[in-house]
Amino acid sequence: MESAGAIGGGQVVVAWAHHQVMPSNYYWIEMSATTLAGAWPANPTSNYSVGYAAPNYDTIAGVSAAVDATGAALVVFSHTSSNTAAGSARGMYYARKAPAMGWEYPVKIPSSNTASSDPIVVSDGDGAMAMWIAALANGSYSLVASRYTKVKQFVAPVAINDPDLTGYIFLGRDYALAGNGKPGFGGDGGPAADAQFSGIYCVAITPRGDRLYLADLENRRIRAIDLATGIVSTVAGNGKKGVPADGALATEAP
Repeated sequence: MESAGAIGGGQVVVAWAHHQVMPSNYYWIEMSATTLAGAWPANPTSNYSVGYAAPNYDTIAGVSAAVDATGAALVVFSHTSSNTAAGSARGMYYARKAPAMGWEYPVKIPSSNTASSDPIVVSDGDGAMAMWIAALANGSYSLVASRYTKVKQFVAPVAINDPDLTGYIFLGRDYALAGNGKPGFGGDGGPAADAQFSGIYCVAITPRGDRLYLADLENRRIRAIDLATGIVSTVAGNGKKGVPADGALATEAP
């Protein structure tokens, strides 16, 4: 089971994905929200499910949650499928619940069918952004971001080093985040937008929203981006395969 929760604007939101094997093999997502002083609804909302069966083998995977500037609950989740065609159901979906209203039916984020990781969604009171790893046509990967607009919709994602990102993504400050578009390893100690990554499969953000952690799998390292400065660094792994010894420095161990 995948789960997520968030607090903000006097609201609390939780969401989780279930997998039920019997009697029918399917996945569904459940969501619930309340005020800090309020009681939880008697039953969570469950209005989206997919079947795990041939030929597409659909699942619901990573779940992330946030609260937007108006106090509305946001949930973003991944619908995976073996059908990778542009018009398939595969991609990132989001649902929204305004205060004192019911949950809206989940909507697919445009152009998100190449997603290859779980999503994260964050909000700082000015705006919100969903991020995930997307597979590129040349066989490499890129961290992409979808902004949450003033009309309460997530739009088609752009690569985080795309200059179009600057000026309308609000997450404390405006900046291009990471990756120069060339697979490899490099850039520690400098701007994340100029750094190289290779095979990032997972991303996570701290509860305070000040650091973004990336599993740079093909480089066999865990790397972090300071979201205040934009500087990237390695926090664990030395690029080699193996089992780290107890007591070893994280950055010097495999």
